[in-house]
Amino acid sequence: MNKKILLLLFCVVVLLFMSGCAEEIQQVQESAPISPEEGPIAQETPIPTEASITEEVPQIQQEFPRKDIALYFGVWLAIPYFPGTQSLEKREDIVALGANTVAFAVEIPYYGDGSIDQEAMEDSKKEAQRLIRYYKEAGLAVALSPEPLLIEFEGVPEPLPASIRQRFVQEYTPHAVDLAQIAEEGNAEIFSPMNEPDYKLGYELASSWGQDILPEIHKVFTGKVMWKGLTSDDSENIKKVDFSGYDIIGFTSFPWGGIENYKSNFRLFLTSLKEKAAMDGVKELFAAEFGTYEPVKLPKQDEAKSIQYIFEEGKGKLQGFLVFDPPEGFGTPIKGSDLEVNVKEEFENIK
Repeated sequence: MNKKILLLLFCVVVLLFMSGCAEEIQQVQESAPISPEEGPIAQETPIPTEASITEEVPQIQQEFPRKDIALYFGVWLAIPYFPGTQSLEKREDIVALGANTVAFAVEIPYYGDGSIDQEAMEDSKKEAQRLIRYYKEAGLAVALSPEPLLIEFEGVPEPLPASIRQRFVQEYTPHAVDLAQIAEEGNAEIFSPMNEPDYKLGYELASSWGQDILPEIHKVFTGKVMWKGLTSDDSENIKKVDFSGYDIIGFTSFPWGGIENYKSNFRLFLTSLKEKAAMDGVKELFAAEFGTYEPVKLPKQDEAKSIQYIFEEGKGKLQGFLVFDPPEGFGTPIKGSDLEVNVKEEFENIK
């Protein structure tokens, strides 16, 4: 009987001891700091946000520094962000031509009332960032020129109706500055606030807006700023635009009046443009878009001449030659046509 009592007392003591130890352990756990891998709910590694990803972008400035080029020669791509629409959408094909530069557009999506599609505009900024890096990785100099495009409109870009231009400019301006910042972060060599602003907005508004936005662009972009507009068949309107403060005047040239007088007419245009550039203090001139274009209706046998003439007349006078690679359905593509050989030869000869 005594043995049973002693055994019972021993069990009670053991239980009391174990209970006390458990309580002490719990107190220690509650007072100890929780490590990232321990605790009631393990702390997870944060998912990268868009902001954290953007913080890494300036690294490209060390990876792919901005090029100092005396003569730019390459291609102009209107919609490289739509896969399968440009014959030269692959960067290796541009390099194979012997080009040292690629100029391209990203979309400025706007509605019929002139308002900007804000969500789509953010997508355009991401696309600009992606394309700049894509081409810089191939060793190409980059020129970015945003393009106003009416939402749900298919065809060539058109002038904005006068009634919506002010609203469009007001809403687009901060986005233009953002795109310039993206161009700076990507070390793009050249930035244009808008593609063909004189055509899209009219000469008066384009000129005043071009001057208003320029100081804002210069705050965030340290490369060259190009006015990409004008057409070589409109010499008279050159005087309507104030190019002061721009590093480059880029123009478009297509043989709208046929190939016969194209060369002589271009020569006259270039003379007028050089005079205006000197007056406004602009040192560089670019043939920023030229070649073949479906609405011009140029015979096949004359297409090579439309490119050749610009190189012949511009040699020693222009600092940039950007041949137009028409999107599918808008002219003879460069890659895969006879023009591929012609353009490659022109690039080789102009060096």
